[in-house]
Amino acid sequence: MPYPSLSGAFDNRGISDDSNRSAGNLDGGGSSHSNSAQALAAEGLSPGATVTHDGLTFSCRTLPRGSADNVLASGR
Repeated sequence: MPYPSLSGAFDNRGISDDSNRSAGNLDGGGSSHSNSAQALAAEGLSPGATVTHDGLTFSCRTLPRGSADNVLASGR
């Protein structure tokens, strides 16, 4: 099913807050990203920040902590 945007397809949580690491579900088994929201922010990857890699600039999404933030590909 096509989505109008990437964020429209977000269907699970990969980044969690240090105070609730079990809220992440990156793998469908209750695991979150290896970096918490706080650890990512400490590296400059906070909501609204921009990151440039290999000449491409990306913007970090501004989402409430604990909300769906990535797409789990079916069968992957």
